[in-house]
Amino acid sequence: EQGREVFAIPGQVDREQSRGGHQLLRDGATLVESAGDVIAGLPISGL
Repeated sequence: EQGREVFAIPGQVDREQSRGGHQLLRDGATLVESAGDVIAGLPISGL
């Protein structure tokens, strides 16, 4: 909605602390499994 890329790191499915990240993933956030996923998902120019 804000025009920003959203990334989420999944957690254990039985942990209360993982609910927010899992909801973001269901809502379309980009899955992060490594730092490379974040770098690949950012619009970095001039490199």
